[in-house]
Amino acid sequence: MSNHTGLDDIDNHLYDVLRYDHKEKRIGMGTLAENTHPQIRDKIEEMLQIERGFCPIRAKDVVDKTWKDTPENMSIKLTGNLHSLFYRLKKEGVKIAICTSDSQEGTKQFLEKQNLSPYIDMIVCGDDKEGMPKPNPHNALYICDRLRVSPSDTIMVGDTPADTLMGQQSKLGLTVGVLTGVGSVHDLIDADVIVSDVHECIDMILPQTAGAKQKVHHITTRGLSKIARRSLFHHSPK
Repeated sequence: MSNHTGLDDIDNHLYDVLRYDHKEKRIGMGTLAENTHPQIRDKIEEMLQIERGFCPIRAKDVVDKTWKDTPENMSIKLTGNLHSLFYRLKKEGVKIAICTSDSQEGTKQFLEKQNLSPYIDMIVCGDDKEGMPKPNPHNALYICDRLRVSPSDTIMVGDTPADTLMGQQSKLGLTVGVLTGVGSVHDLIDADVIVSDVHECIDMILPQTAGAKQKVHHITTRGLSKIARRSLFHHSPK
């Protein structure tokens, strides 16, 4: 974008919009973590108009010519052994859906690159025409309907407020916040249960091996009530 506009200081404006700490190389809560690609594009265009005085047509042209859903040098930072986790879930007959603000292109490339596609029953992405941005409950309920699963038997796992709010607004069986992503305990206050690691989430959901200890970072009174009312953590292989 700097090369295209000729503006050397455009990077800082862009990082501010995306809530990206370039020095720490860390994504903060906000646009990049929670918004869909169309929403991010709109915010970049708005930044170009407000901060740099571009007219709407030129701002859109800059974004059109510099935007890539999936960069060629895309790097992937895994938060756990996803093959092992997904295998355990499928072995117990659990259906797996991905609801992400990322694009279909980027999501599918990630799954294919990591050889995870066979585990996934359904994907809903931020650029799907039938989807709605989180925290709107539409996507979660749409997934439940398509997979023929009751919302009360569904567990939502996410790392942003948009994720946990969607889980609550959808009235899902349990909403789990995980701290291996961008969200902190404070960010995930709408979760029923907060775990430190995604592995702990799976250990909590699936039957444990003898001598194994469950680890839960934080659980709310609401979460305890939901667990007591529903047998969400006991699945039989199908």
